[in-house]
Amino acid sequence: MPLNSWLYGWFDPVSMMVAEDPTAPSAGWAKLETNETYFGSGGVSTGPATVYVKCTGHNADCEKGEAVSEDGSNELSWRSTEVMNSTGGLITVVTLNGTTGGFLTGSGDMVNAGGYAVTTVDCSGTGEVEGIPVDKCSATVDPTKTPITAKLINSGSLLDAITPALPVYFGADISLKSEEISGLIISGSSTSTFYLDTRTGTDLATEPTMDDLQEVFQIVQSSAIEGDDAEEMESSIVQNQEYMGWWMNFDNGFDYVALLLYIGGVALIIMHFVMAGQKEDEVFE
Repeated sequence: MPLNSWLYGWFDPVSMMVAEDPTAPSAGWAKLETNETYFGSGGVSTGPATVYVKCTGHNADCEKGEAVSEDGSNELSWRSTEVMNSTGGLITVVTLNGTTGGFLTGSGDMVNAGGYAVTTVDCSGTGEVEGIPVDKCSATVDPTKTPITAKLINSGSLLDAITPALPVYFGADISLKSEEISGLIISGSSTSTFYLDTRTGTDLATEPTMDDLQEVFQIVQSSAIEGDDAEEMESSIVQNQEYMGWWMNFDNGFDYVALLLYIGGVALIIMHFVMAGQKEDEVFE
C-alpha cells in the first residue's frame, strides 16, 4: 500500500459490508492521520473537523491546560462506551481525563498519543531550554499491548475487536520539557511507530512479543520554543519570580514604581548621612 493511502485513506470492502450504512459514501474507508477527504476516494469527506476543549483553570474540576473533551466526549472516539457496547466489552473505554493540553502539573499527568493511546507522564530530572529551567518528563506506549484494529476498521461491530482481522499495533516514545514554575511545555519530541504482527493463523489471537512485530513506518515529530519567545518567557516568568530583581525587566508599570521606590530609598539614605554630618558640624562649632 502506498504511504499516502496508508496514512490518509484506503478502502476495505469487508468494512463496507459490516458498516451500519453500507451505502454511505464513507462506508469502507479508513485512515490513520487527519485529512479533509480520504486519499484516493475522489473527494469523500472524512467528516467535520475535530473540536478539542481544554481547561482554562477557572473550573475546580480540572487543572489548567488539561484536555476536557474531544468532539463533546471525554473518551477516545474508538475506545468509547459505544464501541465497548458494540464489541461486548472486548474493547475497553479510555478517557481523556487528566491528559495534558500544553501544561504539566507534576502529579497524575497523562498524554494523548495522537489519538491512538493515552499513557502516563513520568517526570525525573531538570535541565534548561534556551536558558529556561525545565522539568524533564517522558511517556511511552507499549506496542505489544496496543492493537489499533478497532480504530482502523471502525465497523461498529464485533469485528472491531478481532485483532487478526487487521493486526496492526502502535507504540510511542515521548519526551516533554516543561517550565518549572508554570508547567508550560516548551519543548517536546515523539516517535510513533506502527507495527504489523508477522505471525499467522491462531497465533494472531494472542498478545505478541516485540520479536513478533515488524515496523511498518514511523512518525517523528519535535518542537521547541523559539529564541525570541524564550527570552520573553524568561523575562515574564523566570525573572518575575526573583526576590530582588523581579522589576529589572520593566515589563509592566509596577516595575517602574519599584525603580522609583529604590531611587527614593537611596536618596533618603544619602540625605540621612548628609543631615547627620551637618549636625555633627554644628556640635563642633
